[in-house]
Amino acid sequence: MATKRVLIMTSSLGFGHKSAANAIARALETTYDDVEVKVVNPAQHEDTSDLLKEIQGMYDESSKREGLYEFLYKLSDTGIASMATNSAVAVMLRDAVAGAIEEHKPDAIVVVHFDYLAPLKSIYDMGGFKMPIVTTITDLTTIHRRWFNQVSKVTVVPTDKGAKLASDNGLLKSKVRKIGIPVNPTIVEETRSGLEIRHELGWDKGKTTICVVGSKRVSNLVENLHGLNHSGLDIQLALVAGGDEKLHRQFINTEWHVPVHIYNYVENIPAMIKASDMVISKAGGLIVSETLALGKPILITDVIEGQETGNAMYVLENGAGDRAFTPIDVLETVFHWLNDDGKLLKVRSEKAAAVGRPRAAYDIADVVMELMA
Repeated sequence: MATKRVLIMTSSLGFGHKSAANAIARALETTYDDVEVKVVNPAQHEDTSDLLKEIQGMYDESSKREGLYEFLYKLSDTGIASMATNSAVAVMLRDAVAGAIEEHKPDAIVVVHFDYLAPLKSIYDMGGFKMPIVTTITDLTTIHRRWFNQVSKVTVVPTDKGAKLASDNGLLKSKVRKIGIPVNPTIVEETRSGLEIRHELGWDKGKTTICVVGSKRVSNLVENLHGLNHSGLDIQLALVAGGDEKLHRQFINTEWHVPVHIYNYVENIPAMIKASDMVISKAGGLIVSETLALGKPILITDVIEGQETGNAMYVLENGAGDRAFTPIDVLETVFHWLNDDGKLLKVRSEKAAAVGRPRAAYDIADVVMELMA
């Protein structure tokens, strides 16, 4: 059987897109022998306009400015603005996208960021290419309308709300699959118990363990841990800066009164989450999906309003976590979870496991292979 080529188009706008691309690639490569996968970011290609690259570079900054990102997100999600943006992006990215296709000659294309759909539609309308496109959405319920494009043979949505939005935006039910956000396949492949992972990481196996996941896009994280740090609770914190040097220095320079394990950038977040009892982080689609897939509750301390609002609401509506935006609220929430022998923590964990989708990447890989059959 001839080897099938899959081209995955990702983006540097947030960790979630790159992680989703890598998850699908790994699922394809570990499940099928006759597939060759290439992950590319056409938006960073030399043929891409400098203006678009500058706009991408502003993402981190705008996401931390209160109200700015929400305003821009909601503005761009209106009908006229969306069409205008699609037209502009189609022009700016068309050459880079076409070049990637010509170079890798794929039998199928997977898209994990909506910026590539408009240029692909433009190219396909011109009769350039006809290989099937699978779009994989990386937010749970607050989904930008630019994700829904007729050029996709299949659009993978993570939730019932996503399926409804797909229908509302003109996609036929036959072109929509409700699967979930693809999370790291190591979540399924991991055979070690949480206690075994703790032992290997050098963590105390007897303490309640909280995995705190930060990045450049998480605001006031150290401040929000202040109450826990002075609580006297029998806890330990695994602090991950997500490659943010400033946050990493804050972790190191803080006087901690509970045991801590400090990391800058790591590639074993799923294992660390499995070894923990709960997660504290922002409402990003990736961290929420990975946490739920591992059956752990998440305490959300930051939300990029607009894009991430739906992710936070999804967690709350399903009883898989809570929101807390001040040090006192964080302390009170953790205390309530742990009170009465961790009764509420067990409930939150069960709810998280009920909505987690650990096999989403494999299911998406099956869809891709099905379309190339």
